Amino acid sequence: MPILESLGPKTLTDREIATGMLEDAKVCATMLCAATLEAYTPALRSLFENQLTKHFQEHKVVFDYMHKHGWYDPKKSPMDMAMEDIRLARQACD
Repeated sequence: MPILESLGPKTLTDREIATGMLEDAKVCATMLCAATLEAYTPALRSLFENQLTKHFQEHKVVFDYMHKHGWYDPKKSPMDMAMEDIRLARQACD
């Protein structure tokens, strides 16, 4: 039996969903930025630039939602945010 199945059903919180969306948006933006810089033709570069702009807009929507709910503080260091995630995970396991 897979480990996740042994834990039983899990309902994701809005915070977990938004965090996943924000992380996905960052990965996509990183990849599109690299693709834009490496694009061989102007048409391809333009296509990637347009997609990158859309991803920036989507990222902002998710970021603003998370910041409004106090789930993401850009003033915190990545280490502080990771420690907060660990604290929340331990709290959820208790």
